[in-house]
Amino acid sequence: MAGDKKKAEPARVRTYGGLPTEERRRARYEALIAAGTELIGTVGYEATTIRAVCTEASLTERYFYESFENREALLAAVYESLIEEANRRTLAAAERALAVSENTGKRDPVALAREAFTAFFEFNEDPRVARILMREVLGVSPQIDALYRAAMDRFAALLVAFAAWDDPDARLIADGLIGAVVFIVTRWHLDGYVLPRERVVGSVLRLVEAVEMQQVARASTSTQSSLAR
Repeated sequence: MAGDKKKAEPARVRTYGGLPTEERRRARYEALIAAGTELIGTVGYEATTIRAVCTEASLTERYFYESFENREALLAAVYESLIEEANRRTLAAAERALAVSENTGKRDPVALAREAFTAFFEFNEDPRVARILMREVLGVSPQIDALYRAAMDRFAALLVAFAAWDDPDARLIADGLIGAVVFIVTRWHLDGYVLPRERVVGSVLRLVEAVEMQQVARASTSTQSSLAR
């Protein structure tokens, strides 16, 4: 009976300072991500040392290597965390705009783009974010380059999905628009954000409007050709 009672007892979770081990490890990981974001976003990746990150996070180097193999692994994690947040904000804004268009029964890709790109530009109005997303990850290594390309592919795929362009070249067009957005954000950041956000977003919307007008004209031509047969 005593043995049965012992087996029925739940396993104890080892704690330090009142927190389970896994929670403390997660807290250290998040502290290192925050420190990496601060330093890479201000002094740059090349000037960011492991020692400086640990000092910023108030941790020893032992805990750095608990989470990351090296500086590049930290850069990858910082970049992916920022991309995930950018994606979350952009997607949420696009879905709100899509819900409005569904309620009104009118598809409006430009209005959708306005909401999505406003969210994206607002996130990049933090100079640390823009520096990391647009500059510090470029040319570091093939692995970091692959992360960057994958992120751009995700944003282009989102644009194609929400715009719903009936065009065999829709993905190429989206790639071009995302490239333009990246260049505009980078220029805005390097110029010190002297232009208001509404104006830089407006410049992107002019590109979206041009594409949308071309899509409407293309659909009209296709309809006329079908009727003439």
